[in-house]
Amino acid sequence: MANKDLPDSVIQKLLAAILETSFSHLYDPPLTSDALNVVPEFPQHSGVAAYLNSKQPVTLEGLSTASKVIALVSSAVPITLIMFRFLVQWRQRHRVLHLRNLIADLAGIEQEARALEREPGPTVPAAPNLLARVMGLRHTALEKSAVGELHGLELLPAFLAYVGDVAAFLDRLAQRDQTPARASGSQRDGHG
Repeated sequence: MANKDLPDSVIQKLLAAILETSFSHLYDPPLTSDALNVVPEFPQHSGVAAYLNSKQPVTLEGLSTASKVIALVSSAVPITLIMFRFLVQWRQRHRVLHLRNLIADLAGIEQEARALEREPGPTVPAAPNLLARVMGLRHTALEKSAVGELHGLELLPAFLAYVGDVAAFLDRLAQRDQTPARASGSQRDGHG
């Protein structure tokens, strides 16, 4: 009656529609699954065996296996929840940044700039790099603040003012190196 390529689930639904509805009582004697146990004239579709297996009564062995599976799953759920919570907290710790860390980084840049100020010679190559790092810290603070990944927001105004001070200092430091060159060039122009 069925092609071998027909899925088992279709055969199971067809047999259920025939044997488990009022359709089965249209015949005398009524159609039952016992008719499927008769040795068939042609090979049975594998869906017939699947249907018959689904109608088998529950055995003690089946209940034992089911209870073991339920016990295993129920014991795994708390462990899974604990691991999930640990993972979420770990991700948040690595994703959330505290403003104090950015302030410490900015203080380190300021120390580098102060040391650069005391050194003889031009600071022009180093000053823009330090300024870029300062602006990077500012960008990170504003970006993390916008998405709620920055702790210590009460310090943000002070941090931004500190960024402005360090940036202004680096600008003055870069200008200091450019001023003597301009002054000596204008003196040469005036004397020559």
